[in-house]
Order: sequence, then structure tokens, then C-alpha cells
Amino acid sequence: MRSGAKYSDLTGKIVGVTFRTHPEFGENINVTVDSEGERYIVSVSTNNRYSQSIMRALLNLDLTKEMNMRPYDFEGNDKKRAMGVIFKQDGNKVSLEVKNAPTKDADWFKKANKKDIKRFFEDLSDWYVAEVEEKVISQMDADLPKLEKKAEKVKVAKSTEEVEEAEEVEK
Repeated sequence: MRSGAKYSDLTGKIVGVTFRTHPEFGENINVTVDSEGERYIVSVSTNNRYSQSIMRALLNLDLTKEMNMRPYDFEGNDKKRAMGVIFKQDGNKVSLEVKNAPTKDADWFKKANKKDIKRFFEDLSDWYVAEVEEKVISQMDADLPKLEKKAEKVKVAKSTEEVEEAEEVEK
């Protein structure tokens, strides 16, 4: 994710998904999440591991329920970089397995040149975009739902003096 990321995770209900093409950054997936009376848009380029995780999760999540998403980026014991997004729903980790997704076996990756590997992942990204457009976006309302504001806490006065102070502040 770009350096603009401010939160370690986000819990809420996914209410919208769109793809946008930016002249400088290329194609992005924008996921709109309503959380505790606020609306957030998670915007990620479609050509990286974060977006792959997001698109795979969108194909497996129950979009009528809240979910939690948390990005990760670390170097494993094998010195390989691991990146993506973990999704949880109903307290359980969401499987990112998409049964009919294009795949190659480990032997293919060992023998393929960098150009072929890059092309495979570009084609895979295009496949996920098409799947999300067909199976997720087409099932959502075109307009975002009205944002439900969280209820503000109301202070209950304990004495006549507190009621009078509150009335003074309101004036």
C-alpha cells in the first residue's frame, strides 16, 4: 500500500467496490467500507499482492456481514517477502482460495523466464478484475447506501446543577 495508509486494520461492512484508472497510478480497486458511522475507501493498485488478496477475499466474503481486513508485509524465515491482506469474518480467517483461478505449478515457475512470470501475473490480475466485476460489483447497488451515523453519547445529568450548567453551555 502507498505511504498514505494510516490504519493497521479496518473493521466494517463493504458497501461498494469499483475499479478506477488513474493517469499516474494506473488501475486501482476501490473498496468502500462503512465502519462505526464513518465511510472509508481502501484504494489499491490492481497489480500487486495486496489487490490480489482483496479481490480473492471479495469472491469469498459474505458481503452482508461485517469483516476485518489487516495488511501484512514481512520477510519470512526463508528470506522471502510476504505481502497481502488478511480478512476475518465472524471471528474466522477468510479463505483466499478461488477454486477456478488460473494457476501454474511450482515446476513451471522454476523453468519460466521473468517475462513469462510477469505476464502470468498480469493475466491473473485481469482474470480477478473480471471475476470481481461479474460476481461482486454486478450484485451491488450502483449507489452507495446512506451512511448510518453512529449514535452520539448523551450525558445524563445527575443533579439540578448539572442540568443548569448544560443549559448555560447550549445558550
